[in-house]
Amino acid sequence: MLWWFILACRHPERPTVVLFSIDGASADLIDDEWDNLSALPELAESGGHYPAELYGVSDTRAAHARMLTGYPASVTGVYSASDWLQIPPDLSAPERLRDEFEDDLSMAFIAAKPSMIGFEEGETFFHVAAPFDVAENEAFSTAELGGKMRDAVDKLSDRPLFAFFHFAEVDRWGHAHGERSTEQREALRSVDDEIGRVMERFEDRPVTVIVTSDHGFEEGTNTHTSNARDVFMIANLPLSNVISQSQVAWTILDLYGLDPDEYSPAPEHDSMQ
Repeated sequence: MLWWFILACRHPERPTVVLFSIDGASADLIDDEWDNLSALPELAESGGHYPAELYGVSDTRAAHARMLTGYPASVTGVYSASDWLQIPPDLSAPERLRDEFEDDLSMAFIAAKPSMIGFEEGETFFHVAAPFDVAENEAFSTAELGGKMRDAVDKLSDRPLFAFFHFAEVDRWGHAHGERSTEQREALRSVDDEIGRVMERFEDRPVTVIVTSDHGFEEGTNTHTSNARDVFMIANLPLSNVISQSQVAWTILDLYGLDPDEYSPAPEHDSMQ
């Protein structure tokens, strides 16, 4: 029952998979800047650039909870930035990968928004981040993040890798100057440059890459409180044309040869919960 991403090819067990999240990047921003980018179009040439829609509240905390667990708020308890619980243990894709592969898989979590993706005791992503060999989350600049990401890849190069890499400055400039402002566009170009530098670290080994976002902004505003659901998926492998945030976690498990239908709660279609 493959209602999540339909993969045109199957990767070997224990591949290397990198999930990039560009916080605050709408589908329209990506499309407008496409000709000014290099790393994202290069990835899309090997796979595709797809429209995507997120469900539930369009904010960082809620969208990343769906992205990393595959479950709606009714399961995770994460409804929004202000209405949330700590995600229960053993629900996320990273935890399930660690349980399955133990020390045969390296894992890295580098993020730039501890206020929303916090993983201290009691915070939303405490259990999600626990399995990672490298886990850092501070208000890093894009350049600092790129360096942290490259260092993590180099440090963990002796084994297959799963990495969650999160950029925040597109979102910061969107809040400061608005959707598709000059500042936000420049931030996206910087993120694209850093993704390219990270990808250079994988020249000697195969890697599956998925790039997405947690939300955009309402047109002409610096907010995403009511309708900022149109985001994107870019991948270096073919995916289906109907894609949503909650399908990311299940696709990651599938890429590692794990059957999502064997987990409880079972995968479910996205809803507005």
